[in-house]
Amino acid sequence: MCNELESGHATTLRNDVVFNEGVLYWRLFGGCMRYSFSSTALNVDTMPDWRGRDVILALVVGGVLGTALFFMLLPSAVLDPKNFQWLMSGDTMQAFLGWHFFRGEPWLLPLGASHYGMEMGSSMVFTDSIPLFALLFKLFAALLSPKFQYFGIWILACFILQGTFAWLLACCITPRWEARLLLTLLLTASTVMMLKVVGHHALVGHWLILAALLLYLRPPSATVLAWCALIGVSALVHAYLSYLVLAVWAASVLRRYGWADIRNALTEIAVVALSLVAVMWLAGYFTLPTGSFSGGTEYYGRYAANLNAFWNPGWGSRFLPALPSTPESAFEGYAYLGAGGLLLVAIAALLLIFSKAARTDAIQHWPLILVVLVLWMIAVSNHVMLDDQVVLEATLPKFVLDMLAMVRASGRLLWVPYYALLLGSAALLLQCAWPRFGAIVLLGIVVLQAMDLSPRMLGLRNVFQENITTQTETWKSPLVSPFWEEAAQRYRTVRFVPARSSASGYGVFTFYAVDHGMAINVGQFARIANSRIGKMNAVQNERLAKGDLDTGSLYVFWKSTEEGPFPVRIGRQDRVEIIDGFQVLAPDWYGSSGNAQIHWTDDGRNRSIFLP
Repeated sequence: MCNELESGHATTLRNDVVFNEGVLYWRLFGGCMRYSFSSTALNVDTMPDWRGRDVILALVVGGVLGTALFFMLLPSAVLDPKNFQWLMSGDTMQAFLGWHFFRGEPWLLPLGASHYGMEMGSSMVFTDSIPLFALLFKLFAALLSPKFQYFGIWILACFILQGTFAWLLACCITPRWEARLLLTLLLTASTVMMLKVVGHHALVGHWLILAALLLYLRPPSATVLAWCALIGVSALVHAYLSYLVLAVWAASVLRRYGWADIRNALTEIAVVALSLVAVMWLAGYFTLPTGSFSGGTEYYGRYAANLNAFWNPGWGSRFLPALPSTPESAFEGYAYLGAGGLLLVAIAALLLIFSKAARTDAIQHWPLILVVLVLWMIAVSNHVMLDDQVVLEATLPKFVLDMLAMVRASGRLLWVPYYALLLGSAALLLQCAWPRFGAIVLLGIVVLQAMDLSPRMLGLRNVFQENITTQTETWKSPLVSPFWEEAAQRYRTVRFVPARSSASGYGVFTFYAVDHGMAINVGQFARIANSRIGKMNAVQNERLAKGDLDTGSLYVFWKSTEEGPFPVRIGRQDRVEIIDGFQVLAPDWYGSSGNAQIHWTDDGRNRSIFLP
């Protein structure tokens, strides 16, 4: 299409270019729109098939751009598989420790299941340890370093694949290499993807969303197989990414079958559903009761997107001010398009207003537009906010809230609308204007985007460099007393009292347990079965009160705001002591007999056990 524009229609278009005091008249757009949309720019039948050289070129371009962006933001230390220290805080510690415990266990069924947390029941899914990599690297666990981490490798792979699929998507939009390169830059340097490097490494996998959009635009010959594979891989990375890939797949089903071929549509839905359930079982999704998939109805809306999400930079914009929002939506609902992206969307909006042909072509993609609108509505939730003001509070039935609570961080659902807006707007620009002019405008947009986001990029780089370097150099286990080595020879289990997800000190003791081949009854998990934890604590507390201590367990007491003090009956042989700042009870060690109660000091640290 664009080649014909440059040859047969080039003279006509050039004659239509009229300058008046630096203003390019709309006649340029008008003449090109009529031709461009009459040839149906996004018709999948006219698109090349991605084989051989096409894929290699995409990997080369994506590899160069993705790798360059990676090293602009992150220090090379994250790629050292022996450097785990930079992960030892927050959610990144949760993911690493989940993998660290999993790699030392024997294989279970399902393959992603783990005894981490003991009675809590868990899997690599619920520690956000990227089951795809966890299962792969566990195959070679005996060959890996003792504290091997793959999260730096994963982030680099995501940046490369982001660039790869961005290039392939750009090939669907325009045949001009310079325009493809510019669009690839715009999609690769995604603000929403780069933010997830801060602490949710599994969610850096936005290339899965781009791959889904590619399958939507250019279904391959084995369409169902391709979707089964992509949806399965997304489920092996993170549940939220699978939600978004499924949403784009739903748009693809509507686009390919419409309402005329319900039978084949239902067949595909059944095949995809069965394959997804099989992958979910394999990964360990069903190690928790399905009722625990909900994040809690009270959370839905707390991490929702603000209505200003697309134009609120939060911080780090050279041109636009930060707008008010809640702290939760500022992070999970972040979807700033950038000044360049906003200009691109504004140009696309004008093209839609002034061209009936443009609107006609856009309507052909009504399934994707519908999915984008639905995702946006769920993302903003029933607690709709503009800046720091509530503009709408809708009451939803409980069963609806129960389902929506599975996406308690609903602001993440803006990622598909984010990419769809950029991609669709670029398509309108590049296919509605004189090709060279469109590429020049896109160049200006990319330059504007780079200027606008450069303070943010520099800020992220400084944060990553400082935090990662500091964490790498300073993290050390506080368990330095000789007691711990001797205790590891005597006990096979570490038991926290009370047992809770994210119990204070769980990270230190998970390391201790793994290093000494011990089990541990706590951890940090994205989803938990509260009923199991309640039952476990009830049994444990009852045994402590009766003095029926598990002689194979080392007990660690910590202050919970929900429970305590804990009545404990100890014997002469039991040791109770604060060691390296942790209150421990070591059964059958030595000591006095009688009853004790665990009390807490005002600073929240357990200091003493008083015997009556």
